[in-house]
Amino acid sequence: MLLARDPVFEQRVYQLSARTLRDAGYKVTIIGPRLRDEPAEQVVEGIRIFTYRKLNNPVLRKFHTLATLWIHALRHPAEIFHVFEVDAPLFAAAMAKRRLKRMGKEVKLVFDSPEVWSYFYPAQTGFKFLRKWIRNVVVNYEDWMVQKHVDAVSTAHVLEEAYYQWLNPWLPIRWVVGGPPMDEWPDPPTKTGGIKLLGHDGYFTLQRGMDVMLRAFEVLAPELPKLRLLAAGSFMEKRDEVYFKQWCERTGLGDRVEVLGWVSRDEILPHLDSFDIGMIANRPDIHSVRCWPANKMMNYLARALPVVSTPAPLYRRFIEETGCGAVSSGFDGDSYAEALRPLIRNYQSTRKMGQRGYEKAATTYSLEHGRKALLALYADLDRDLPTEDQAVILRD
Repeated sequence: MLLARDPVFEQRVYQLSARTLRDAGYKVTIIGPRLRDEPAEQVVEGIRIFTYRKLNNPVLRKFHTLATLWIHALRHPAEIFHVFEVDAPLFAAAMAKRRLKRMGKEVKLVFDSPEVWSYFYPAQTGFKFLRKWIRNVVVNYEDWMVQKHVDAVSTAHVLEEAYYQWLNPWLPIRWVVGGPPMDEWPDPPTKTGGIKLLGHDGYFTLQRGMDVMLRAFEVLAPELPKLRLLAAGSFMEKRDEVYFKQWCERTGLGDRVEVLGWVSRDEILPHLDSFDIGMIANRPDIHSVRCWPANKMMNYLARALPVVSTPAPLYRRFIEETGCGAVSSGFDGDSYAEALRPLIRNYQSTRKMGQRGYEKAATTYSLEHGRKALLALYADLDRDLPTEDQAVILRD
């Protein structure tokens, strides 16, 4: 498994993919960036892990990461390369696969796509006229890869599965949901009484609507003196922390809002169970509105939490069809507060919303569904399937 961005113990990489394949009898090696002081080599739960140091220089870092992954792929040759990012890991694996083939060793390449890459990169630029061109470059690059080098595709989000099927319908392509381990977690606690704690899982950042959630809390706080907000995550950037401190100083509500800092997935359960309502405040940016379902959404549903979301289309449709929460009329804090208010006031019906979401999650988003889909994808690698288009012209 080759990584350039994600840490080696990231939920999808380690808990879902590495553990599932290990339990199925595969020998698994993960090669990823060293984020802190991790050892260069270790074995954890039977999984071999190598880490490498990324350079600070943003230009040199890209070439160094690419070369490092390529060298590791050749130094530790495998039967299957499993990559999680579309840039350096996929390119390095494709080059290593070609090199090993010339040496007489056949290797399969699995592309695990946890982002909507054709919109992930356009979303990074503030120049609107460039977004279309960046999108087209990424689409053509991915098309080249899935036609020439990739043997199977695993996707984290629903839209991506159809996208890669459109690029190459001959490939084994499966949506492998990275949901919560509902089969390992105890049943959600039965809650009584009023709504007192609004909760947010994951990074507490302006990129994901921190200002919208804080504004909504600011509107509701005077009329609901017992209401609190807990963010089970850390700030992503320095500007997020600055914004939060300025908000606390301006509103005087800092004693009712807590940001826990980074919470590992092994420690998230008690925090989720302390929430009364799960909050999602995606902005209408071209990338995040396509990332369905998000980890936080599945976590909320898995703990029977009603959900309040901004009106991102896939979130709105699911919440309205399932009846598991409410959707604001706009992407601003005032309309978000209006969506929250009736759920807080009518807590008995709100608890029932959470139960409906839990029942849906049990049949759709449990990690067990992801494990089965991943193993089915790997089984497809061993089948002798047709692999390419042909122009068929019928003549009289």
